Amino acid sequence: MRLKIQEIAHHRNGVGGDDFYAVRFRDGKNNMLATVFASIGQCAVICLDLIPQVGVTFGFNSWRGDTFEDTLRAAIAAWEDARTAAFTKGQER
Repeated sequence: MRLKIQEIAHHRNGVGGDDFYAVRFRDGKNNMLATVFASIGQCAVICLDLIPQVGVTFGFNSWRGDTFEDTLRAAIAAWEDARTAAFTKGQER
């Protein structure tokens, strides 16, 4: 699947919640937002463009996270690798 990743951020989910990644991306003409948790199968996606018309209503702004999950997890892994490399390079000074 060909997605254009626009932004990735790692979030702590409060003090005791599971961490997650927020990923903003384009799927064709649609601006999308995914929430990706550590466990496989825990990926939720909504279309940001539909929010003004239908909000986040089930059935109208519902997307199968599993169709995006592998691509999003690969992008997250690459993003984490780049962050680690940048941190390591900064430690070498």
